[in-house]
Amino acid sequence: MFQWLNNRRLPFLNAKLDTKILVVDDNGDIGYNSDEISNGWHGGSVIKILPKDFVITEEDPQATLIFDHGTGVQNLGVKVTEQSSIWAFVPIPVNYKATTVTIYDNEVNRAVRVLSFVITGDTVVELGTGNCNTAINITDTDSTSRNYIAIKVVVTATSDIIYGGNVDLEKI
Repeated sequence: MFQWLNNRRLPFLNAKLDTKILVVDDNGDIGYNSDEISNGWHGGSVIKILPKDFVITEEDPQATLIFDHGTGVQNLGVKVTEQSSIWAFVPIPVNYKATTVTIYDNEVNRAVRVLSFVITGDTVVELGTGNCNTAINITDTDSTSRNYIAIKVVVTATSDIIYGGNVDLEKI
């Protein structure tokens, strides 16, 4: 399934670029083929959470989530333009349970809250709380046909950079 990325134009990329995942048309509009992209899990005991997996909450309508590479490309991550919270949503693979969540930031150790939601919107379960850069031992959460993990990171300064994270899994 092909999806456009907010009709963002990237004029510095060659027109008609098509790498099977990334596509740029003649106008510089960029899109991706979601059939070619996995949600950070490639069959193993860890789901990777990438900077692109975070979204910003509606708490501050002026805040935006931006990509940041720090002082060099070794520090890729996302940050907000105003104090706010950002969320990542992670599906639990079938026949696995989630056991631990770790989110990494630029050593400011922001607060993290981990919850389980269902896609029908009628159930929320608190799984654990902690801080960035420390593994959070959550209530073991088995995969179902409808649940996923939601991870909230409270960002209190515009200099906070969230690099990503991981969810540790065990077979059930």
